[in-house]
Amino acid sequence: MSEKISKFESDLSDKFLTPELSVKTDLRWWMASGMHTNETIKEEILAMYNAGFSGVELCQLADSMIDESVYGYGGAQWENDVKLILNTALDLGMSVSLTSGAGWSTANVPGLDPDTHQANQCIVLFKEELSAGQTRSGALPTDKRLREKSTFIGAVAVRKVSENVYSPDGYVVLTSLVKDKTLSWTAPCDADYTVMYYYSQGTANAASPAVKKSYTINYFDRRGVEALKVYLENNVLNDPALNEKIKNGDVQYFMDSLEYSSGAGFTSWTENFAEEFRNRKGYDILPYMYLAENAPNSNIWVWHDNADLIGSNVLTDLDMTKRILNDIFDVQTKLYMEEFIAPFRSWLNSRGITLRVQISYGKNLEISEPIAAVDRPEAENRNQKNQPDMYRLWTGGSHIQNKVLSAETGGLDNSNYNYTYQRHLHEAYRLYSVGFSRIVWHIWSALYGPTPVWPGDEGGNWMDGFYKFGTREPSYSDYPMFNSHLGRIQKLLRTGKAGVDIGMINIKYGQHLVHGDRKDWLIDHEPMFFPSLALQDNGYSYDYLSPSFLDADDVYFDKENKTLELAGYRALVLWQSVLSVDAAEKIMKLVEEGMP
Repeated sequence: MSEKISKFESDLSDKFLTPELSVKTDLRWWMASGMHTNETIKEEILAMYNAGFSGVELCQLADSMIDESVYGYGGAQWENDVKLILNTALDLGMSVSLTSGAGWSTANVPGLDPDTHQANQCIVLFKEELSAGQTRSGALPTDKRLREKSTFIGAVAVRKVSENVYSPDGYVVLTSLVKDKTLSWTAPCDADYTVMYYYSQGTANAASPAVKKSYTINYFDRRGVEALKVYLENNVLNDPALNEKIKNGDVQYFMDSLEYSSGAGFTSWTENFAEEFRNRKGYDILPYMYLAENAPNSNIWVWHDNADLIGSNVLTDLDMTKRILNDIFDVQTKLYMEEFIAPFRSWLNSRGITLRVQISYGKNLEISEPIAAVDRPEAENRNQKNQPDMYRLWTGGSHIQNKVLSAETGGLDNSNYNYTYQRHLHEAYRLYSVGFSRIVWHIWSALYGPTPVWPGDEGGNWMDGFYKFGTREPSYSDYPMFNSHLGRIQKLLRTGKAGVDIGMINIKYGQHLVHGDRKDWLIDHEPMFFPSLALQDNGYSYDYLSPSFLDADDVYFDKENKTLELAGYRALVLWQSVLSVDAAEKIMKLVEEGMP
């Protein structure tokens, strides 16, 4: 027995005592644009390497003291800096992640025309109230919300029951009656009507710092992919020697939380959305599109327990309202995955680059499904506030797809020098406890920046904002030991195969977050989603996942072990009040095969 223990200890030591660089933690570097020389850039990368960090995620930040028309994203200086960082880090065996545009908020391209379909689009709504039997004629209503280049989509008159409450079947499509931007029509005498006029247009979302206005791409149309491809080919992937190095190294394209806006409109749109909706759902969405205005009707960035996904307008049949909204946001989710993520990932992979994406939160997209379309899914502790139950929204899709799940970590507000190693470990351990196995620390900040005195560049001048990893910190000397410890854990978590006890079927559009919330559900021993902690308290592990994963690639039911792979689920739990017919059929098939 002692010999077996000794061999086990020896094997454990051989495997985990000195973890490879590739399994250690990563860093986000908020780099001050234009404030570095080639020498200082190399110094910073070498400092990260010597501290034991596995990779660097590069993000350029603006500063009022810097001329972004010269030093911003898309310029010659930024191209030089990016290529220098790629060459330096890859030569050291580190990974490099390129953030998807100026700043971090969106995927954006300098000089992109915001009025083309390559750029982010929205749908704008105008309402006109008509009494029973009233006639209207003349020009369609508009106001300053409309951009010079906008497109009329259609008009629908909806029978009004009360303020912002409408009949589900009392509508008249008026689109064909609109001529030269005018409409003549008399409302039926049976009720008052509201005429809904729809236009599409660019949102003109811009990010900085950039040498030209850097507009957000269209996330729901392949033309958005083309805009990113052209930028990358012209500004990053235009060096054959570096391209070869990228193919042989670990380079990732990183997309942060989705922070695009609907501009003057009320939800995202793309040119063929109505056609795609009809093909996928079997009915015309235009008579109901107004239901998405201001949905959800509560701040999605603030926690609301079991908040309904409804907006400013509803039907008399509230269940029908919710079903239609689910359909709208399901189609948006599918277009995001199929028309943007999948083709972009395929193109990146052909260049030796993987796609890492923070999944869906902050928008009305389904909270877990896009995990299936990316190489490396990610969440963040700032908007999930270190809550294991919220993290489970991402672990299900990652486990069943056997994907390494990472988290942007260390980004809690107003916590700069409140952070200690114990606090960093506390955040990491909560992530590890539910299945995350990669930490990307927020943030590294160099000595070099607009402020020439200690402590140096603060990353957006948020001096009280976040802890800043870097050589200026007295704790820098302990980073190697810190990274070795976490590297051992991350290597262990990536060893073997997933073995989660229970998969909980969960479909959620417009998931509310907990950014800024002072409550701590874990410490208070209170549930967030599944209304009981009995499973957790009795040692069972579980994930939340959309039923769309049940027939995803490589997912299968192991009849011998009666587990759903690749997650190892020994049972599925249905606890939501709604389930699509397609999902019910998938689950029934698994039950017939023997899935508990």
